[in-house]
Amino acid sequence: MTLNEILIAYLLFVLSGAVTMMLIIYFPAIKIIAQLKPNHPIVSPFGYTAGAVIMFVIFLLSGPMMLLILARRDSFLENFIRGLLND
Repeated sequence: MTLNEILIAYLLFVLSGAVTMMLIIYFPAIKIIAQLKPNHPIVSPFGYTAGAVIMFVIFLLSGPMMLLILARRDSFLENFIRGLLND
């Protein structure tokens, strides 16, 4: 395996992990926040889009750390929502 093939495999791993994290962590958190506080700034179209882009970039940069977040999905999701709601 050449270096280019290894880098492409890693980039595909990170990209697919970021998409998975968006579907498993970010979008469910926003749905819960919309139910709890419908007037929260992240529920607005601009806040939703900006938050999604920022979280996607964070997930892309976190690389293999995403596996730790997925292993503790429930506690991460709960704390993420509490952080967004300032509880």
